[in-house]
Amino acid sequence: MERRPPSPENANTVAVTALALLGPLFGISTQVWGQALLLLGLGVLLIFAPPRRSPGALWWVLFAAILAIGLAAFLPARWFAIPEWRKTLTGELGVELPGTLSPQPWISLHAVCLLFGGLIFSLYLTTISWSQHSRREAARWYTAGIVVLATLALVSLKIGWHVPFWPKVLNSGAGFGVFPNRNQSGNLFALAGIMATALAFDGFERGRKGAVFWVASVIVLGAAIVQTYSRAGILLFFGGIGAYGLLSVLLSTSRKGGALTIAGFALLLTGFFVFGGASFERFQRLQHNSAPDYRVVIQKDALHLTAAAPWLGQGLGNFAPVFAMAREASADQNRAIHPESDWLWVAVDMGWPATILIAAACALWFRQCLPLSSGTDRAMRSAALVCGLAFILHAFADVSGHRLGTAWAALFLAGLALHPTRIVERNRWAAPVFRLLGVMLALISGWWLASVFSDRVGRIAPTVATAMILEERTTRHNIESQHDAAVVSANEALRISPMDANLYFQRGIARLVEAFSVWGTSRDFGIARFLEPRWAELCHAQGIAWTQAGQPELAYAACVEALRRAGKSGAKLYGQMLAWSHDRPALHATLARLSRNDPDYFLTFLDQADRSECAVLIGQLIQAEPDLKSFSAGQRNGLFSVWFRHGDHRLLFAELQGNPAWKKEGWRWLALLHAEAKQFQEACELMRDSVPPPMMPKIIAIKPLAELERMFRARPDDITLGLRLHTVQLSLGKTTDALETLRRLQNLPNHPAYLAFIEAGQFEESEDWEQAWRAWVKFAGAELR
Repeated sequence: MERRPPSPENANTVAVTALALLGPLFGISTQVWGQALLLLGLGVLLIFAPPRRSPGALWWVLFAAILAIGLAAFLPARWFAIPEWRKTLTGELGVELPGTLSPQPWISLHAVCLLFGGLIFSLYLTTISWSQHSRREAARWYTAGIVVLATLALVSLKIGWHVPFWPKVLNSGAGFGVFPNRNQSGNLFALAGIMATALAFDGFERGRKGAVFWVASVIVLGAAIVQTYSRAGILLFFGGIGAYGLLSVLLSTSRKGGALTIAGFALLLTGFFVFGGASFERFQRLQHNSAPDYRVVIQKDALHLTAAAPWLGQGLGNFAPVFAMAREASADQNRAIHPESDWLWVAVDMGWPATILIAAACALWFRQCLPLSSGTDRAMRSAALVCGLAFILHAFADVSGHRLGTAWAALFLAGLALHPTRIVERNRWAAPVFRLLGVMLALISGWWLASVFSDRVGRIAPTVATAMILEERTTRHNIESQHDAAVVSANEALRISPMDANLYFQRGIARLVEAFSVWGTSRDFGIARFLEPRWAELCHAQGIAWTQAGQPELAYAACVEALRRAGKSGAKLYGQMLAWSHDRPALHATLARLSRNDPDYFLTFLDQADRSECAVLIGQLIQAEPDLKSFSAGQRNGLFSVWFRHGDHRLLFAELQGNPAWKKEGWRWLALLHAEAKQFQEACELMRDSVPPPMMPKIIAIKPLAELERMFRARPDDITLGLRLHTVQLSLGKTTDALETLRRLQNLPNHPAYLAFIEAGQFEESEDWEQAWRAWVKFAGAELR
């Protein structure tokens, strides 16, 4: 007798829901051992409770084609056009790359295994015929689990407790939530918020008391999303709830529920406007920022990169190193580990055919969700459908699809949206095939876990975890001055990830100290620079290393390259170089020559020079360029500031007096020099001419002096009343009393700055220029710094 498959009402509901929650539960999907546990869980499920039905030939064909393209990373590289960067690495720089299409096949193998697990999980979900009861149970357990995670995140933020395996919660934003990426945490909470909304109003429709819990859950999830500072998460949350409410009304699944959903949506949106805090401010800043979003610029470069290998891509797992060498518009002092889009990431790593196949799979899923007909639990299915579509749309602007914890959760919700009466063929070979796939997943999981806890396994069959362990070990060996061991561990790590610039840098450091191999270090440093052609800090670190090794010429060359890469931020980096080269006169003198080529560098050098050196350099500058035409207005102001702090005051005073054109930027320093020379009248007159007057209220004093004095005694914190009293006192010649009134007002906390402006004017009228100058300093103190 044929054994009946496990009922979805028991084993499948619990097991599949647990798999969807396992990734985000402890944030373990960000670690190799956590990914191994997820694959192991799915493998065990397939081995002991395999589906007896086939998802259909089209699903098998689509997923087999996607996996085949992923495996194309292991085809021989000689079968394809060799990119220029690969020719340079293997030719001029002598790097030994594997002969596969992927320059890092071990990294690609890990990514292919993750892809394999995601495809098998998707196939498994398409075989489940959810009953109304099992679908609702799965939705309740999943949503409740995410609510618990959101609550835990909020509590940990409040009390400062670090949840094990989660990112450290230092504050809201990037450090808050289940995943290091705030948009992925926001995505997880937002989709659960849509499901919680559906459960809430379904409960109200059925008259169940549990509906109140789901309403509270929506609020908790919304609060958690706000704390992530994720604009995408907020858009998914509000957009998804609004779309679900509108869909409910259009489908007449529950006009009352739809109306309540829309009303709840309005209340939630109002709450966000009122209590959104920093998250709401991020949206407001978009209105005032005319520059394109940085993610758009990265996506533009990634789109250009897809043209280099449009059919099979660069090989799974190779985006970051290849993109570092190809980026143009997005070139900046950072590392881009992904292209801010799942779709572009797939196109770069696997080519456009794989992207089209995945889009076809999404279209097939959507087709099999329709129609949302009556009697098919369309209230819950429509919410799950909205979640699936929201995830697909979010993939255009973020990479939640590449995180196992968010991807599997979204696949689970998408599975709940499938039409229960779609044709799922019962097939006798379905169970054996899925069992075989389960065994393969269990073997992959065992391999990964062994690589995490066993160096021996990692050396024979390395994983991403092995590469990370070896890289950390290399850095630690260098810090502990075990440079021979650092070379060994770096070589082992480079066998796994030969495109890692940091490994070449660390090996170069070890070689320089261990055997003083200038040639070997130069070669490793050169490879690192080639792999990271935009990163200034890498060259800066190389300059420090060469300096410590007593190689000033090589240090200078590295510093020049670092400044070239730094661009507009080069002056700050130049200042750091000057600071650590102070006790190395030869290098410091060489770096000093760079200051003559750029006014910003010159100002930076002056700021670190002593008074005598500063005086000599400024004298030479004025003699060579008396009109300072090569300096911008801001740079001239910076020059006068440094000159005043470190240079010859008499020369500065003479130059500012003799060059009326300089007064536009140098008036503040000239005023300070007048005051220094006790020429307070000239200082005050210069301030009056140069500082714009503040906005002040129009004061009309119509009451008699005695009444104003009585009123001011009763309300001494009333600024307007005090100014009326001051005006009347001045008009009656009571200047001392008027001054005392002003000072009483200035003793108030957060008093307006224009009070000092009024005080300066009063002292000027009485020709008490020294007191007037002090008032001017109080009013325009920030201008004089």
